[in-house]
Amino acid sequence: VCVPTPSGLMNRLDTSVVTQVCSELAEHAAETHVTVVRSTVPIGTCKALKGRVVYWPEFCNARSAYDDMLWAEWLYLG
Repeated sequence: VCVPTPSGLMNRLDTSVVTQVCSELAEHAAETHVTVVRSTVPIGTCKALKGRVVYWPEFCNARSAYDDMLWAEWLYLG
């Protein structure tokens, strides 16, 4: 899933498109289906989405994925 997540009120990301797409996919997907979210979403968003959803940040690349994820969590959690 790679959809826009525009800034809404108070600069919060509008994740309604991500939520809608994941809900629609979950309705029609097999139990073994995994949805990969590649849009900018706040940490914890995928836990609230329907279906088996994983997150792969847009900035993440295969060579430094582990370090990139740690850096993103550190930035978010401070």
